[in-house]
Order: sequence, then structure tokens, then C-alpha cells
Amino acid sequence: MGFHETLTSLPGCMGRLELVAPPDQVPGIPTHEFENGYHYDGSPRRFFEGWYFRVTLPGDDGQSFAFMYSIEDPAGSSVAGVGAQVMGPGDTYLVQHSPERSSFWASPHQLALGNSFKATGRAPPRMLSAAEFSKRVGEGFQVSTTWHQGELRADPGGSGPGPLCSASSIRWAYSTTPVYGWGGGASGAQESTAGWLVRNLTHCIPPQLTAR
Repeated sequence: MGFHETLTSLPGCMGRLELVAPPDQVPGIPTHEFENGYHYDGSPRRFFEGWYFRVTLPGDDGQSFAFMYSIEDPAGSSVAGVGAQVMGPGDTYLVQHSPERSSFWASPHQLALGNSFKATGRAPPRMLSAAEFSKRVGEGFQVSTTWHQGELRADPGGSGPGPLCSASSIRWAYSTTPVYGWGGGASGAQESTAGWLVRNLTHCIPPQLTAR
């Protein structure tokens, strides 16, 4: 799944990273969908779902960022929680995790999800305008087919046995324009079988996104 990007970057490895290009209105979700939605059915069984996105900046340097979001055991368990990880240029890495799941939301019908690790106001479970998100969500993220935004602070214990955070915080906001889905162009029918197969998966990791 490709897209045309609108973004800028302030490079850095230690400290604060920024990837920002705010819109003027609430991000929309196109009628032609590229992801089947959140798959949790409300049962108490073990469950994990993750989303992965890669953004490569234009230019000779081709710096890349990877954004990863996950929800584990929404019904509760010793390992339940919501996580967000970002990898940036120069092996920069940051993770934030919380066992609290009540602020996580995701649409069962299309690519749309978000979470508030730290709220500065009441954040409704839906996509917000860039300004409203910044006002209501101190630390968290929101994602749709056309808009990605968030702000995280390093969680020293969030990476578990994984790599340690090498950045203290990160803030990003960028828009995307879908180009290709499961089959055919953005205005055509999705002809491949993946759209049918994904409905039978317990977990779903959407296709990698690469800016061109």
C-alpha cells in the first residue's frame, strides 16, 4: 500500500524527534478501504493485534521511520496493555506502554485507532482534528487511512527485554493519500482474495506503508 506524503522532519537521535505537518480539519476516512478493521470480538480469550507503518522521507538520504501499535488481552491478563513503538534514523528507538486499556479504541470496519496514555482532557474514541487531539491528548496516538498523529515519552520499562529507548520523546503528524489497496487502484474494486481472507484472521498487521 503506497501513499504520497506531506511531512517534514527535524533529525536527531538522542532527545526529541518531530515529524509534523498538521491539517486544518478532522481527518477523513475514504470510502475505499485498505484494511479490514479491529478484530477483537469481546471474548475473554487471549488476543493480540498489531499495526505497522513505515514512512520513508523523500530525498537522497531516504530516512525512514517505523511506527508500531499494539493491543494485548483487552479483557485483562498479567500481560494486558497497549503499546506504541517508534524507530527512527540512526537506530533511534522509543517505546511507551501501559497496562490500562480503557482509553484504546479501534474501528471494526476500517483503519482507525487511537489511545491516550496521558489525557489532558476527555478524548472521545474517534479521530480528532490535529488541534483537538493536541489539546485533549498529552501522550498518545491516532491513526487512520489518511492521518497519523501522536506524541510519546520514553517508558524505561516498556521495552521489557528489548532494546532501551534512545530518544526521550517524539511528536509526529502527517497526512497520507491511499494509492493501492488489496487489489486494483484507489477508485477500483478490491479484486484480490486478501479482503476475504483477512476476515478469517485472529490478528491482522496491515501492509507496510512506504512513501514514494
